[in-house]
Amino acid sequence: MYIVVRFYSAVAKLNKMEWIKLDYDTMPTKEVLAANFAKGTYGYKEKVMGYVNFDGQMFSCEGAELLENCTHYIDLSKFDIECDG
Repeated sequence: MYIVVRFYSAVAKLNKMEWIKLDYDTMPTKEVLAANFAKGTYGYKEKVMGYVNFDGQMFSCEGAELLENCTHYIDLSKFDIECDG
């Protein structure tokens, strides 16, 4: 029983949603939740779901809205989201 509980605890830690800093070399290609955490910039602390782009100067995320100055993202494809109802 102890081993099973410990296993599920380790899986829960691996599946924790954490913000990943945007980097050109590892830029996501799938839809993500992106945010701007750069203090003093337009759109600070805003979040949007969409696809990340890099124009040579800054990251942006375009979905239903456009968010410029993106700094971080959450890769939603790593999490299974289900509706019970």
